[in-house]
Amino acid sequence: MTLTWKERVTPAPTWEEQITTFLAAYTATSLPAPASGQDSGKSSTETEPESGSFIASSPPAVPSARTFATGATRDQNTTKLMYEGFFSPSVLKRRAQFMHKHRLQSDGLMRGPDNWQKGMDLESYADSAIRHLVEFWLAHRGHPVTPASPRDPQDIQEVICAAMFNLEGYLHETLKK
Repeated sequence: MTLTWKERVTPAPTWEEQITTFLAAYTATSLPAPASGQDSGKSSTETEPESGSFIASSPPAVPSARTFATGATRDQNTTKLMYEGFFSPSVLKRRAQFMHKHRLQSDGLMRGPDNWQKGMDLESYADSAIRHLVEFWLAHRGHPVTPASPRDPQDIQEVICAAMFNLEGYLHETLKK
């Protein structure tokens, strides 16, 4: 049986668990009491530490490692990008199929898969994205997809892929700057 990444790791504590742990450790940390024999008139919780701060010197330790079912450990991944969870492989595959279909140019030549990364102007991306988003909106409301040519998106999936391509291209150009 193959386990998913979620089943293979001990989950990181939730935000609420981290706050509870912090507050428990903070309240358990006693601040220095007045020197023996001196009555400052303050309770022990009001006693000012020598540093002049009423805050504990360090926050409680947060577990720094995940433990796997095998006993292996690895650092927490709470700040790392989790591509496996953020993206759908079936959507990426469908987009790749769409992109491959559109590598064939109207002149019969095949362009490279990364041809679009050479750069296009933002207006071209914006015009096409808006046109495809309107087509998506219409299809979403029950209207049929109406391709103007065989090269235009033929169904709702292709309309979505076309809109995504143009939005991704626009984003790509802004990231290059």
